[in-house]
Amino acid sequence: MEISVLNTPESLEIKDFENLKTELTEKVSVYAKIVYTDETIKDAKKDRAALNKLAKAIADKRKIEKDNILERFRKFESECKELETLVTKASGNIDAQVKEYEQGVKERKKAEIVKIWESFNVEEVELDLFFNDKWLNTTTSLETVKKEMESLINGYKANLEALKTLPFAFEAQEYYKKTLNLAQAIQRSKEMEEIQRKKEEKERLEREKWLNDLKNKEQAPAADKSEIEGQEVINLTPVQEEIKEEAAAPEEITTWVSFSALLSIKTAKMLKEFLDNNNIEFKRI
Repeated sequence: MEISVLNTPESLEIKDFENLKTELTEKVSVYAKIVYTDETIKDAKKDRAALNKLAKAIADKRKIEKDNILERFRKFESECKELETLVTKASGNIDAQVKEYEQGVKERKKAEIVKIWESFNVEEVELDLFFNDKWLNTTTSLETVKKEMESLINGYKANLEALKTLPFAFEAQEYYKKTLNLAQAIQRSKEMEEIQRKKEEKERLEREKWLNDLKNKEQAPAADKSEIEGQEVINLTPVQEEIKEEAAAPEEITTWVSFSALLSIKTAKMLKEFLDNNNIEFKRI
């Protein structure tokens, strides 16, 4: 069986492929049904060798034509790349000028954006935190930039006001000014509140323990008490010193007193300052 290849600039195909396929299908179909026995095993080996030889002949034809095509293609590819290099070099020179021009446009526009930012007088936070790169696009007008910036600043100020209600408002606000992350600023306040709670709980436990120890010593028999006092020197912590002073001081009885006063703004402020300085609780009547 001979396999001829038509290799023309227009096509590459096996000559009379359909007829050849039909003929080959009929021949190999015999081998699909045959069953070899001990007596015919030699024939099986011959048939296998013949089929492998035919498969190799087809593969060799394919590889030869492929190499021929690739050789022609490699020459074609090389010529194309040479032409491409000429064109891309010229394009690269233009591209460098275009990019330099566009960078200059962006720098000039950013200078205008900085002026808009400065007009809002938000000194405690940097523009970089709010800056949106799309503002530098030629399709984004300065008027649009100003409106978006105003919206961002209003949101920023509203969030600062909201943070004022937190227990650790100052710390939360300072964190927000650096990150613009409201959720994390709130979390920061919660963490500090938890630290404060644990500190107060520790001081409360120290207070209770010290008072209990003091009560037990006062209730001890005189002999035991003398023995204990002769053997032990108590070093009081600042918290315990405060507790001792509070325990020694007589408890003051407080009561609400209502009155009205005719005050100016100045004297009202002075009165409020006096009440605050002396830890006197007051309310509106």
